[in-house]
Amino acid sequence: MIGEYTGKGTKPVKVIAVAGHDTQSAGAAMTEDPDSTAFLNIGTWSLLGVERKQPILTDLGFELGISNEQGPYRDIQCIMNIVGTWLLQECRREWTAEGRMASYNELERQAALCDPFQCFIAPNSPDFALPGHMPEKIQAFCRKTGQRAPESAGEVVRCIYESLALKYRRELEKLEQGMAEEEEKRPHAQKSAGRIEKLQILGGGAQSEMLCQMTADICRKQVIAGPVEATALGNLVIQLKALGEIADEEAARETIRRAETTTTYVPNDEIEVRKAIENAYQRFKEIDN
Repeated sequence: MIGEYTGKGTKPVKVIAVAGHDTQSAGAAMTEDPDSTAFLNIGTWSLLGVERKQPILTDLGFELGISNEQGPYRDIQCIMNIVGTWLLQECRREWTAEGRMASYNELERQAALCDPFQCFIAPNSPDFALPGHMPEKIQAFCRKTGQRAPESAGEVVRCIYESLALKYRRELEKLEQGMAEEEEKRPHAQKSAGRIEKLQILGGGAQSEMLCQMTADICRKQVIAGPVEATALGNLVIQLKALGEIADEEAARETIRRAETTTTYVPNDEIEVRKAIENAYQRFKEIDN
């Protein structure tokens, strides 16, 4: 609570300082235990992170690209920045301009009919930073890296989704590596509960069954998808806490659990699927520099 606004002829209105930006608010909308769950807020950008009692301040953490930001409950959010649905949004914009308008559901349906793991892109590559001609940029990147370029819209969408899910796994592994080294260098610091066991996907990306299942399969972690409006809900519970309507972080999470429905995705552990994913991951790491 930072004050009150008093306007002429109106009752005083309390002014509350909420989280510093949308990702911090979204993190406040997690329904899972943050000690064993990472959050992945997927919108135009993807923000992957964990909430911890202390930041990651090692040289390795810096080299891995881990940033430290104050979390919504006075803890630290350790975050990896990854591109998100920007790639698909730009492709759809191009296709719509060409008269090939299709819904996201239809594009995912087309992608589901295509063969898996045919080609990949490095999602954070500067090649994709600017708007315009995104399908052609994806095709050019694949050719440049010695891969077969995707031709149909379905193949392009599948390439985007698989590349994002593979990138999520790689950045999650970096995050776990950074957490482990930080704890080794701070023997008296509070230890985390252990390896990240689950991933909670927040924001608009939680609506994509295909992307959520791919992420569960490739990261080999249970994925909890939702809430979709995580930023708004996180903002809301922070205000409720400031007003004394809820007591603490756990009460905030319980409030959202009761109000929102989430979907659970379980990794596919079939041997042949696992082999295909591991092979794809090794190929992906060769082009994701």
